[in-house]
Amino acid sequence: MRGKLRALHMRRHKKTEGRAGGGARGLAPRWQEQLGYAYDGAGNLNNRTNHTLLEQFNVNSLNELTTVTNGGRLTVSGSSTMPATSVTVNTSNALLYADVSFASTNQPWGYGANTYTAIAVDAHARHSTNSVTISLSGTNSYSYDLNGNLLTDGTRNFGYDDENELIAVWQASAWSNNFAYDGKLRRRIERDYSWAGSSGWQLTNEIHFIYDGNVKGSVPAFCILQG
Repeated sequence: MRGKLRALHMRRHKKTEGRAGGGARGLAPRWQEQLGYAYDGAGNLNNRTNHTLLEQFNVNSLNELTTVTNGGRLTVSGSSTMPATSVTVNTSNALLYADVSFASTNQPWGYGANTYTAIAVDAHARHSTNSVTISLSGTNSYSYDLNGNLLTDGTRNFGYDDENELIAVWQASAWSNNFAYDGKLRRRIERDYSWAGSSGWQLTNEIHFIYDGNVKGSVPAFCILQG
């Protein structure tokens, strides 16, 4: 917070990796670190918990991930660079830890955009506010081609050539990335597009990759910056 609490950082813990039940050395386990994992007989991750959040993973007969369902509530955590006397997340009081981190449990969420706002106060009554907005879904579905290549994750779509090289990634009516390769299967060109409504796809960026042997470098052919 620069002149206040210096800085306030926040993140939501929906898909967090780490030590289950762990904590910073010498500290009690923290709510954002209450992690659990379960697996099926083939070693596939079957479900994952993060305090009250439950994610369940389903696979097909080829052990390909087909659906991920989310339930329960989120734990939102973060930190400040100087000690805070209180932190709220969406008006709910957060737990404070000795390493200036905090955690707010049982935060609700819904399909689509979710915004979480943390407000920290220090001993001098100075305030700092930080917000994050994340897009969440209750169920993500995945499909594959006969070669096992991912075709869609429910939001993005993926295309491949005969060598199973990724040649396109796109989200309908939003953005697209296309890729071209040389005879050595090295990526040579990347073209990025944005959706312009009735005008269709508009090229926004093109990058050509050059190689010294098999070491890659890149040179942008042209770049249009927007915003």
